[in-house]
Amino acid sequence: MLDSFEGLLNRPIIQDELERKQITLLELFKTDLKITQQIFQEGKMLVERVDERSPISSNMPPVAGALNWTRGLFDRVQEPMERLT
Repeated sequence: MLDSFEGLLNRPIIQDELERKQITLLELFKTDLKITQQIFQEGKMLVERVDERSPISSNMPPVAGALNWTRGLFDRVQEPMERLT
């Protein structure tokens, strides 16, 4: 996307604004990563305790359920990155 605006990126005012927005986006992504990490850690504890609130579906085998759950967390992190590229 940035390649299509290559000529505009040489202007100092636009470069400054883009840098400010990039920092904001990275901070938001960092926050989302921390939230996802917390969700993972809490879910992992529930799985280890065999709690009924476990994020793994009861109708799935344990390994398949764990893979499905962690894939959902991965997709949560991956989706915003795909929008940026």
